[in-house]
Amino acid sequence: MNKEQAIEALEVVINGKWKDAKSAFDTSRAGATSEQSKQEGKYDTRATEEAYLAHGLANSVSEYERALSDLNVCRSSPIFKKVSIGSLIKCLRGDDIIYFLMSESGGGIEATVKNEEVTIITPSSPLAKKLLGTEVGEKISSPPLVIRQVS
Repeated sequence: MNKEQAIEALEVVINGKWKDAKSAFDTSRAGATSEQSKQEGKYDTRATEEAYLAHGLANSVSEYERALSDLNVCRSSPIFKKVSIGSLIKCLRGDDIIYFLMSESGGGIEATVKNEEVTIITPSSPLAKKLLGTEVGEKISSPPLVIRQVS
């Protein structure tokens, strides 16, 4: 897997999540402001609940938009010898090859390229903190990984 393939696959996944969140947000926002959600009694909280849900979904939409924007930053970032923001990191864990893309946002999102998974990690994650600044051939102990390629 190369960096462009990883980014393209992650974009597909994030775009799908963005579309789902945007659709849910639009539905929730419409529900919060519709005539049917008008309060019918002092214990009727449908409109308030819909508004809270819409707010949370709006945050999700924004997070996915930021993750897409940050993937473009990763795409254009130069390749360094050491792991940095924008790096695609190929690691060996036991007999398995695993890939990570270091990005400012979107942590935990996974995609598959040719039967290989790539996971976004962010600098604030414990794993990313251990990987930042490492070079090919270096090892980290927990989880046990050997850096095989940085691109």
